[in-house]
Amino acid sequence: MSETSSARRGPPSYDLMVIGERVVVGDGVVAAGIAIKGEQVAALLDAEQARRPGLATRTIDVGDKIVLPGVIDAHVHHRTLNDTADSWGSLTRGAALGGVTTVIPYIPHCPPMSLGETLEYFRDEGERESVIDFAMHCRLGGPTDDVFDQIPEAFAVGVPSFKMFLAYRKRGIMWDGAPLMRALETIGGLGGIWCCHAENGDLIDFLEDRYIAQGAYTAETYLATRPHVAELEAAFRAIQLASALDCRLYLVHTSVADVLPIAAVARRAGKQVVVETCPQYLTLTDETTRRNGGLAKIAPPMRYSEDNQALWHGLVAGDVQVVASDHAPGPPDKKRYPPERFGEISYGAPGTETLLPLLYSEGVARGRISLPRLAEILSEAPARVFGLYPRKGRIAPGADADLVVIDPTVRWRLDGSTLQSEAGYSNWNGWELEGKPVLSLLRGRVLLDGEELRQGSGGGTYLPRFVDGARESRQVVTS
Repeated sequence: MSETSSARRGPPSYDLMVIGERVVVGDGVVAAGIAIKGEQVAALLDAEQARRPGLATRTIDVGDKIVLPGVIDAHVHHRTLNDTADSWGSLTRGAALGGVTTVIPYIPHCPPMSLGETLEYFRDEGERESVIDFAMHCRLGGPTDDVFDQIPEAFAVGVPSFKMFLAYRKRGIMWDGAPLMRALETIGGLGGIWCCHAENGDLIDFLEDRYIAQGAYTAETYLATRPHVAELEAAFRAIQLASALDCRLYLVHTSVADVLPIAAVARRAGKQVVVETCPQYLTLTDETTRRNGGLAKIAPPMRYSEDNQALWHGLVAGDVQVVASDHAPGPPDKKRYPPERFGEISYGAPGTETLLPLLYSEGVARGRISLPRLAEILSEAPARVFGLYPRKGRIAPGADADLVVIDPTVRWRLDGSTLQSEAGYSNWNGWELEGKPVLSLLRGRVLLDGEELRQGSGGGTYLPRFVDGARESRQVVTS
């Protein structure tokens, strides 16, 4: 990459020009100059035209490297109730080093604060500590009597997306029956979206109780208590309930391939159903859980290689619309219990820093998906689904100048101990990857420069998503 400054007399038209031979714009890859003024893309120019002297105060020419819209990681978790290892700072530093420019963390309701007070508290904390831009989801706890009246408070803070679990009654967070239906009716009526954790909680509890009565709870036990059908049944139920109550549905961290056809049937019938998956469900299997033990305890668990292959096919076919990390590393001291105490190990694993590198290396470099499809599933589609489009998710005039540049020639070995996450590990430790983010911009300012960050805490800004924006952004590109 080369950088120059303007020497032409008279004020230049643009503050910064980023020139590349492989810029991903819409469904194509073109040679272009991205002209930036202030925080936004002002124009897209032909690459040769963009190289004319004096057009911009500064010019960065990335040559044959790949320029993508900044990645939006639409599914992350950070430390709120001391249940996750990472703070706003370590979460967003890691995300930024991986080419992510916007995150959307799930914020759990923290009584005695109301929903609105909880979201305002973490919004303010994020504006002080986040390195990159952020929106928020609201994670509802259990179905208490007062939560229904508080749902509108979240909309007032710019949060129209709500996570509810169909599992984990023992943890007090399972939703079912009339309370679930009332919540969906309320959220749908206000124009919001249900982010559904789809596992059949009653089946899981039944199987867990049986195995616990038999003795030790190991990784093998954990896998056996969460069969494919637990996710498949819950996803089917979620689709039917959301449809009946006119609430948009976003199926988070889909791991079972059989979910894809039932979601596709619903979409063809006009239902608003979005499927998300994660790199762990595209590249890792149940053998990873057996090998890594508690470090790989996530829910739903990693599945089979056949599921990996079918989910890749779903990405190509448009049956999976979004890929996100589900970054949720448990505290290190709660991830390393003896194997027979697997049931006590906390859930979650790190992933935001490796989201783009894994999707590029395992997807684009291996010929599974195209560059435009990569940009769609990591940037445009999450922006559309969650009301951030057209400000985010694209390289186009009027959009924020959020860019990430990948050097496809870099070959590197992933070392989990060097990642920013306070977890200190990765389930992809030792993997040989192809291609690496080497430069990024956040609203027109250099964020990632080689392996260094040029912005610090407070560099990010909160992105409220008021209901009109959510309604305007319902279309999801699926092919």
